[in-house]
Amino acid sequence: MIHPCDKPCDNKTASGYCATTVGTVLVCALRYAMGRMTYMPDLVRDFIRPLLPKLPEKSLGAMLQDCEWQEEMHMWGDEKIDRPGWVKWKKELEAEMERRKREAKE
Repeated sequence: MIHPCDKPCDNKTASGYCATTVGTVLVCALRYAMGRMTYMPDLVRDFIRPLLPKLPEKSLGAMLQDCEWQEEMHMWGDEKIDRPGWVKWKKELEAEMERRKREAKE
């Protein structure tokens, strides 16, 4: 079980959990889902999607890097069923990273 962050942390979620810890757990969940030809990839991506704006950049970077590796290794799962969801996910991660870069310039 994940416990609320009891260390000094500037990046806690509304529930009191350290966003870095949450991001790490979500990266693990996403890695578990990669390459699976079940409902799991959709379930994990749908859970993470609304949290993207709150996740640390390091977590987003790990997710994007994992997607790139998955693409290089042709491990999308079924080409017609699973690949479109992963391609869309990769684009969503890239868009979030770009949004943050734009906001940092403002």
